[in-house]
Amino acid sequence: MLLSPESAAHADRADPADHPELERLISNAVCDERFAAALLADPAAALSNGGYAARLSGAERHLVGSVRGAQSVAEFAAQLHK
Repeated sequence: MLLSPESAAHADRADPADHPELERLISNAVCDERFAAALLADPAAALSNGGYAARLSGAERHLVGSVRGAQSVAEFAAQLHK
């Protein structure tokens, strides 16, 4: 079940099983160091440049944009799904 953008701000983080596009995003970051660096530095720009913005729901984009201070893809994923 996908969250609406309004409810995403107040809901628990995404369950990976319910968000396969988020899992693809993290998998890509694990395999592509350039994408990982871009995602950690500026998630919104990385989504646009990587073509993910069109594939993610508004709630998923909101979740990605809410990650702060992650120093690694593992930290990014942990914040995304905690």
